[in-house]
Amino acid sequence: MATTKIKICGITNTRDALYAEKKGAAVIGFIFAKSPRQIEPIAAAGISKKLRGATLKAGIFVNEKPEKINATVVKVGLTMVQLQGKESIAQVKKVKAKMVVKGIRVKTSAQVKTDIKKYEKYVDGFVFDGFVKNIYGGTGKKFDWKVLKAIKIKKPFFLAGGIGPENAVMAVKSCQPWGLDISSGVEKVPGKKDHKKIDALFKNIKSV
Repeated sequence: MATTKIKICGITNTRDALYAEKKGAAVIGFIFAKSPRQIEPIAAAGISKKLRGATLKAGIFVNEKPEKINATVVKVGLTMVQLQGKESIAQVKKVKAKMVVKGIRVKTSAQVKTDIKKYEKYVDGFVFDGFVKNIYGGTGKKFDWKVLKAIKIKKPFFLAGGIGPENAVMAVKSCQPWGLDISSGVEKVPGKKDHKKIDALFKNIKSV
């Protein structure tokens, strides 16, 4: 099995970004939508410049205008855009980034299949997260991973929602995701990471 990519999301400061990267994070995620972990593009750009070229820099947006997304991609140096809202296909097609992934909040198998079918031609991958009404992501809510195991997913995907050091190995084994998307599971408080939890996460993942 290929090595699972780890995305540490909700980064708000350089110290946490560099620590996560040093430990093995393949993706550093910045949230530009309204959130306790929201960051301004100018601050994200400062952090992004200090990261290695090989590290993917992801920007998370919710129902944002494509023009604003594209401007942020350039300003921050984003290599990945994650669309976490109710974006139309027309909006998705206007986003210019090396990699565009669509966030899908998981309720039922039928709903997930419908959403995959709708977007799969127009995106490079997916992020599957727990469903909470009127909240588009970052809930820390775990869903039944077995739902994904029963669905044929052709594109690479991240598993998100309630993942931390204690269940990361189980998450990988549950449905062999391309990556794990982790935020609250390695935090002290929203926007500030717990480096001991990051240590534990990567130690456990390397055991898979």
